[in-house]
Amino acid sequence: MPLYVASLLVDGVIIGGIYVLVALGLTLTFGVMQIMNFAYGAILMWAAFITYALIVYAGFGFSASLAIALLTVALGGVVLEHLAFRRVRYDLLNALIVSMGLIAILENVAVAVWGTDPRSIPSPFSGIVRIGRVQFGQDRLVALVASTLLAGGLALFLKVTRTGRAIRAAAQNPDVAEAVGINLDRVVAVVFGVSCALAGAAGALYGVIFTVTPLMGGVPLMKGVVVVVLGGLGSVEGAILAGFLLGVAESLGGGLVSPILKDAFGLAALILVLLWRPSGILGWTLKRF
Repeated sequence: MPLYVASLLVDGVIIGGIYVLVALGLTLTFGVMQIMNFAYGAILMWAAFITYALIVYAGFGFSASLAIALLTVALGGVVLEHLAFRRVRYDLLNALIVSMGLIAILENVAVAVWGTDPRSIPSPFSGIVRIGRVQFGQDRLVALVASTLLAGGLALFLKVTRTGRAIRAAAQNPDVAEAVGINLDRVVAVVFGVSCALAGAAGALYGVIFTVTPLMGGVPLMKGVVVVVLGGLGSVEGAILAGFLLGVAESLGGGLVSPILKDAFGLAALILVLLWRPSGILGWTLKRF
């Protein structure tokens, strides 16, 4: 039993890392634009398909395919922000409507291009890693390391770089930020590009562990929203902490009680935390970054 629990904990931390990537992108757009980009799951899905196509059809390696996919969806995010989201900045309801339209477009185009058959992104990491008596696939370890490095890199970027400080200023008070010379349009474009790149990383890692389909973005999106609320709206540190907590709660609940109720345990954890702290785990101290 202790070995089984340890395996569940490891699995929960690994999946939690992917949740963190999804939540961080949503946190960035909410913190700066005060909107939830619900098309995020569809962007994640397209990044997974681009990675798959580059590996299977173009013969690229996994690392090169991932880098190209991230750059592609990041540039696509900048274009989407300019064409679709710039006019609904700070408008939660209209941004939701725009997101719903984009979801329909992106998913239907994916069905037309790729069909509905599930696919798997070939992984160069096929070995087994053993920590004591616990063992898991190398691809899962790579997913955990990659998600941790990206999350840590984003937190560092926001704190020490000039662009990161501009993003934080725009999140705290956009009017004051603009008054002191910060170009809000440029900041928002950078935020959208970075958030879409995070979605791309999550999509590629998700596709290695699970399968890639045109409708794959729905579940990661739902988890990401739960993590954002659980950690505290606009809190990067809260999103990181809540992502790993959600992954562990789902893994332990699904493994020890019932796999059918796995998602229910995550939602139950959300309800309990919000009853105890309505602003989220770190929302009371770190509302926006």
